[in-house]
Amino acid sequence: LAHMDVSDELQTVILEAIRGSDGGSSLRMGTMPVQFISGHTHYRGYQKLDDYSTSIEAGRYLDTVGFASLPTHSSIETDNALTITNTPPANTTPLPSLLQHVFVNASRSALQMFCQTNTTSFDTPAGLNLS
Repeated sequence: LAHMDVSDELQTVILEAIRGSDGGSSLRMGTMPVQFISGHTHYRGYQKLDDYSTSIEAGRYLDTVGFASLPTHSSIETDNALTITNTPPANTTPLPSLLQHVFVNASRSALQMFCQTNTTSFDTPAGLNLS
């Protein structure tokens, strides 16, 4: 969301539209993982919007790589959890323990550490051809 920071109220409006988009069908939109990639204020920010959605803003001027990982909807649902109530079943794991994020400084050494490589193995032939 190019011009919405992590705390922009419009994200809540969009999230509510997503949550209500099933029109009362059997889909459990209340537990559908939603990740907003935000940006506007040029700072590193992260906000939990509800138990199954967050927003991340990864800094400014390419000084930061923001990495977010979230589960698929099917990985957090149980076999018998598809109802129209939008109430997560008791045995559903809340998103905070399933969603991970990290801010990585956009320096060569930080990216090497994040990628678990070193100076020799970090460069690829395709990458070297770009420079």
